[in-house]
Amino acid sequence: MILEDTLKKAAYKVWDELEPVPNGKGFKIFEVREEALTTMALKEIIKCFCAEIENIQMISGSEESLKGYDFELVIGNKKKGKYVRLFIQAKRLFGKNVSSKYDSMHFGQTEDLIKYSKGNSSLAMYAFFNHIVANSLVLENHYNSVTSFDKKSMGITVASAYSVKMLQSKKFTDYHFNDGMRIDPKLYNLRYFRHLFYFHRDTKKHLAIPFHELSYFTINMAEEINKMYKKIKSSGKLNFFFLFPFGLEETFDDDLIPILNTNSEELISQFKNRTQDQTKVTVGYNPQFLLIVNTDEIEE
Repeated sequence: MILEDTLKKAAYKVWDELEPVPNGKGFKIFEVREEALTTMALKEIIKCFCAEIENIQMISGSEESLKGYDFELVIGNKKKGKYVRLFIQAKRLFGKNVSSKYDSMHFGQTEDLIKYSKGNSSLAMYAFFNHIVANSLVLENHYNSVTSFDKKSMGITVASAYSVKMLQSKKFTDYHFNDGMRIDPKLYNLRYFRHLFYFHRDTKKHLAIPFHELSYFTINMAEEINKMYKKIKSSGKLNFFFLFPFGLEETFDDDLIPILNTNSEELISQFKNRTQDQTKVTVGYNPQFLLIVNTDEIEE
């Protein structure tokens, strides 16, 4: 199965598990917690036998005390030995409409995640677990993808921790609403992925995208974005082009998207070091598994 469909399967599983179950007089059922949803999504990915999934590592039972609901996703090119690592914190939506909130989100943890990610040359991200009960028009206005509308793909959406930091909001709609302006396929390359990795001051649309959109992100794309970023930064017009809030550009170093020159063995070793030593894991971020995606074929 191709990578896009594999990631969709994970999103479908979360969407289905969060579907409301009516409570009867003699029983009451509570919703699934984030850590269980993360494990279910991972199992769906494994069952797909996707050739682009290079490696999956999960913490063992001996590290039970470190179990959390967070994970690391690494997207790269094995032949080039280059990877982009995402430190992802998962949050479940409490409620079933577009005005519902991610109640367990704490903005202090967001700051910690950004700081921790930067210190490890990685990107701080959020994975939102959702199930929305609404008509198709409402859902389409919150579906940020150039692919055909597929509501169950919204079971998992991803957004930059910088967007969370700047918006200071817990509402689903604040990260997903696009005012009916679907992303133009003509912009589906470099300019499109700018929405994912940092916050726009003048347009707060498309900040969260379906999980499967990451299947199109490649090292070549990251390098082109960095090249464009450096060029605009050197001209002194960065804020105008990238629409940063003033001062946020100082958060980033030479590269907007850190690219690691490494291999899967080293990535696995680093993951194990972080999960085995609790002092190396930031407060509120406890990665449960590592997923390494190889995009060699996509780039060729």
